[in-house]
Amino acid sequence: MKEFGEFRLEKITAGPLQTNTYLISSGGEAVIIDSGADHNEIIGKLSLDGVKVKAFIMTHGHFDHIFDAMEFKRELGSQLMIGKDEDSILEWSYSVSERYMGKVMEPFAPDRVLQDGDKISLGKSEIRVISLPGHTKGSIGVIAAPLFFTGDVLFQGTIGRTDIGGSMEEMEKSLKKIAKLDRNLQVFPGHGPVTTIKSELKNNPFLSGMR
Repeated sequence: MKEFGEFRLEKITAGPLQTNTYLISSGGEAVIIDSGADHNEIIGKLSLDGVKVKAFIMTHGHFDHIFDAMEFKRELGSQLMIGKDEDSILEWSYSVSERYMGKVMEPFAPDRVLQDGDKISLGKSEIRVISLPGHTKGSIGVIAAPLFFTGDVLFQGTIGRTDIGGSMEEMEKSLKKIAKLDRNLQVFPGHGPVTTIKSELKNNPFLSGMR
């Protein structure tokens, strides 16, 4: 568990596609962002003592970020939150989940559909949702300054694919939006290592020159 100002952060990489799962907490409340593995594996590795997990936030609807969503809700009592316009991607994920994850994923209805600018309180702090379509139609990012969780929109040195429910045109708009954010934000992607907006503006060929 690492501390970043008012937030504490824990990262776990797991599942067949090595998805990054994050636990952000502040003031005794927490959210889990994405999960590509069995919920028992994730819950067994996270430091959940003394915090109430109020939400499981999914940056988008691909199966490697939403797997066992209902199990998280049942075991932790957390609300399920995802961006709007992800219905078709969720249906796709249900149809392919057994092939990649070894079992059929249980369908779910989100408790809250997140939109650009939405805020979620954690103790006396809050995190902010930013709409980032492109990887999928309803992809979102989560900002808990100085932390920025980008799902599969932005990685170190590259970006996410757009051929499963996405659009390169929308992705470019989202990258321009990201380029205008605070350069000092630390980027925590859905896969791979941590980076910064500053580093990606300099080194990422998809982002450099956009600011």
